[in-house]
Amino acid sequence: MLLGVTGVYGGESINAQAKSATPSFTQQTIQPDDGYDYLSAVTIAAIPVAYADNAAGGRTVTIG
Repeated sequence: MLLGVTGVYGGESINAQAKSATPSFTQQTIQPDDGYDYLSAVTIAAIPVAYADNAAGGRTVTIG
């Protein structure tokens, strides 16, 4: 029973897909491709960050 509905899922096998994504400044919707029923995992890459000493004696941080 799912959400108060009793039944079966069509009798065919269920096909899962894993995906990865790169962070962005815009919203992303991650969905399974055609032929897949659901996402088994979604891996989001880390946002690249670089640090460098600067002439003022501090550190410059570059994101992205």
